[in-house]
Amino acid sequence: MKTVIRMAMLSLLLSAVPAFAQMDWSAVGSTGVIDETSTPLYEFNGPSLNLRPAQVGVAVARYQVNNTFGSGFTKMPPWTTMLMAYNDNGPGAFVRARLFRVNICTRVPELICEIRSQDNTNCDKCQIDPARPIDFNSYVYYIEADLTKNTPQDFPALHHLAIF
Repeated sequence: MKTVIRMAMLSLLLSAVPAFAQMDWSAVGSTGVIDETSTPLYEFNGPSLNLRPAQVGVAVARYQVNNTFGSGFTKMPPWTTMLMAYNDNGPGAFVRARLFRVNICTRVPELICEIRSQDNTNCDKCQIDPARPIDFNSYVYYIEADLTKNTPQDFPALHHLAIF
């Protein structure tokens, strides 16, 4: 009987591995590292990155992309898409997210995916350049996001980023 229970537990444990192995990368807007030039402009509101109500200008945040696929057992996750959830309430508000890969040896960044907000839309995707697939063997990755506000009435906000 103990052998049956042990086999059942082992089977349950091994069946859970594929579920954990299929993890994608994601981050909420408030987890970005804010560029020092943006310090007076930004604020966090729960999970979101916003520009302060009375401020106008551009705030920049960067997000490190880690290999969460397969518990790090593979260095080449099959990710093909980046998603950005945001607010853009009109022509004076703008949110942009750009996914870069940086060669570990040369440290040269390459843009591989970009999303530009559209007025009154709240979620957009871009396809990662198939000629530049995600490869943690040779590259490190980050997302640079910028929020632009041209008038106090504008309300750009970055809520969520994901790669899958």
